[in-house]
Amino acid sequence: MNRRPPAAGPAAPPRRAADPGARSESAEPADEADAAPLDEASDTRHSLMPVIRADVLPSLHAKFGAAGVPALPDDRELAMADLEAFVDALIASDTEAAEAIVERLRREGARPEWIVLNLFSAAARQMGLRWEHDRNDFAEVTIAMSYLGGMMREFAGQLMPLGRPVGAPCRVLLAPVPGEQHTFGLTVVGEFLVRAGFDVCVRMAATADALTRVVQETAYDAVGLSLSSERLLGGLEPLIRNLRCASANRAAAVVVGGSVFGRDPALWRTVGADMQLADVREAPIRILRLVRLRARRYGRP
Repeated sequence: MNRRPPAAGPAAPPRRAADPGARSESAEPADEADAAPLDEASDTRHSLMPVIRADVLPSLHAKFGAAGVPALPDDRELAMADLEAFVDALIASDTEAAEAIVERLRREGARPEWIVLNLFSAAARQMGLRWEHDRNDFAEVTIAMSYLGGMMREFAGQLMPLGRPVGAPCRVLLAPVPGEQHTFGLTVVGEFLVRAGFDVCVRMAATADALTRVVQETAYDAVGLSLSSERLLGGLEPLIRNLRCASANRAAAVVVGGSVFGRDPALWRTVGADMQLADVREAPIRILRLVRLRARRYGRP
């Protein structure tokens, strides 16, 4: 049975040294043997969205959108005024005002995935900026992030399933690099994977030793690690190496994401990962493709 990523409780705000621009992860293949060739990138990018538009979005729009109002296009930019008002409401613990903004966007035709990927994710980044620039204190940001996490979990229940992998569900372990405090993007990735039929386990505050024990006990098909803070980068390569050595599945793929990789597109290779994620919408297809390629390479069915 698919498992929703467990609630992580109130999220601690990012430390001041952490990068505030954490982005949701981009699927980039490790090499031509491990993932799709570059000339298939556009095909991969669009392989999921047509299914969503043709089968999922009509029912979502019928349920949540106003009659006769066209859905917001995927590339529509979030109005800064809406973002600021949403964050202000969360900081003030005014959940009714925050929910009213979400409901208005729905009435205007906003797709649930658009709200998650634009409003919620941008709000998490904005709160990180406010903390780092001393606009809001530790307690305010912590409480606001807990409200946002609750809205995300509730809202995720409105997302329709995107499909299911052929065969047994793909098992994925998701975790921030130990010490990393930007975790909202990882929550979004987990929700998208669950909706795509993956069996997902999220460990938000696990130590390196704890993660090693987890992969020893369960044969995960993929491990996803998130990192935004450069100060933690030095421990990532040995962590990945230890996870590979300890894994009950020698074919397990290691996927990385987070803003530190967005700033250096080649960095994921140097830490020993198999793929970098930058677009959460592509995560299900990219991870499944990588897992299947590695399974064939290492002789797993």
